[in-house]
Amino acid sequence: MAWPKHVRRYRRTAITEDDWNEEDRGHVSPCWIFNKALSGNGYANVKMSQKQVKAHRWMYEHHVGQIPSGLHLDHLCRQPACVRPDHLEPVTIGENLRRGTNARLTKDQVREIRLIPRTVTHYAVADQYGISYSHACRIRNGKHWQE
Repeated sequence: MAWPKHVRRYRRTAITEDDWNEEDRGHVSPCWIFNKALSGNGYANVKMSQKQVKAHRWMYEHHVGQIPSGLHLDHLCRQPACVRPDHLEPVTIGENLRRGTNARLTKDQVREIRLIPRTVTHYAVADQYGISYSHACRIRNGKHWQE
């Protein structure tokens, strides 16, 4: 006798309030932290209509609208598990990286670096700002932090 095949059906059509909890992380408004499984980098994934999507992207598109082409969502609260739409802003990937927690320089510091006379070596600039030689070189040559 053959056992019947079990078919997984993904009926989920929305993320409900049961999927997150409000958590105060010291922001003006508390984050909505997704309380289901998170990926290794801390982002929440959900299956919608048999397609895997990032929970924060789905929430933004559902509550705010389409994410403009070529833009990525930046978590203004710096919490990748947050799905609150007003904590998300569409920005270019470069702007998202500049705002990230690993960013060491501000726009003002980059302007300062560009004003340093060429008689000062890239090594000296790198030591002064705590960045690598190659990064200092790319900033000074206009290949990084283009405005």
